[in-house]
Amino acid sequence: FLAENIVNGHGYYTHSESGGDGERELFSSWPIGYSTIISTVAIVTGLSVFVSSKVINIVFIGLMLLLFKKISPAYAWVYALIFLFSSYLEIYSFTWSEAGFIFGLVLFSYYLYKFINNNTNLYFLTFMLLLSVLFLFLIRYIGAFTIGVFGITWIDLLIYKRDNKKK
Repeated sequence: FLAENIVNGHGYYTHSESGGDGERELFSSWPIGYSTIISTVAIVTGLSVFVSSKVINIVFIGLMLLLFKKISPAYAWVYALIFLFSSYLEIYSFTWSEAGFIFGLVLFSYYLYKFINNNTNLYFLTFMLLLSVLFLFLIRYIGAFTIGVFGITWIDLLIYKRDNKKK
């Protein structure tokens, strides 16, 4: 709905449910991330909003497969089998933001693990964590919980693991 409004040139404003004819209000029911990605693909490729959402879900599956390959090159194919379960097939076939949210959670978990267990590239890992936190929040509001997880991890790093840098 919002993605179609963006493609039609109305931006993030939709028809008001309580207002009169032609009245528009800022859309705030759902996060704008998924709709923005859909509308961007639709504008760039010329595809419909519906088809663009399917293309994005395929891209998210591809990104997950690449992430699985990065996490465990030997067993990535085993992790990839998860996409053959009917519940995942259903999630990725619908026009929902769960596909992006699942990708964001795996990405956040991967970089959080690297951040906790790796003392090199701390700036890059922090940047990737912040990027994944922002992505999760823009895809789903519940993604804001990762801000707390990341904050607690930083506090833990600063208070309890200062000696790790000396090693």
